[in-house]
Amino acid sequence: MEPSHDFSSRGWIVVVLRIHCLSDNPLGLSTDVLGPGEARFVTKGLTLEFKNNLEGLIADIENPARKKTFSKIDISVCWSRVDKQHRSYQLTEINEGNIHERRYPGITHLLRKDGESHVIQVIMLEQVVKQIAAGHIRLPTQPQPK
Repeated sequence: MEPSHDFSSRGWIVVVLRIHCLSDNPLGLSTDVLGPGEARFVTKGLTLEFKNNLEGLIADIENPARKKTFSKIDISVCWSRVDKQHRSYQLTEINEGNIHERRYPGITHLLRKDGESHVIQVIMLEQVVKQIAAGHIRLPTQPQPK
C-alpha cells in the first residue's frame, strides 16, 4: 500500500537530550556537532513537518496555496520516499563522509533544494526501523515492574 500524500502535521519543539556518542549509536552526532565528552544536547525552537512520505512535503512546498516555505522547516519526519528523483531537490543519505552535516540525533537524510542554502534534516522512519531490526540500533531495555 502506498502512503497517502494528504496527511500532514506541523510541530514546534525544543530538544534537550542526554545522548550517546556516534560509536554507540549510528544515529548519533559526530564530534563536529557535539564536542568530545559532551552528553547533553539542547536546540533552539525547531519546526518539524510530519508526512507519510517525502513527496508529500515537496508537494506542499511547491503548492503556493499550502504556504509552506522550504527555509522555515528544520526537520521532516516521514516514513519513506516514493520517487527516487525530485526535480530541483536532492536527497542525500547520511554516511561517514557527511556525518558532520547531521545537526540533530536521529537524522537519516538531508534534503536540499536548488537555489537554497538551507538544508532540511530528514528522519526517514522506514530506515530507522530497518536499522533496529538488523541490530544496528539497540533500544534501551526497561526494568520490569515488580
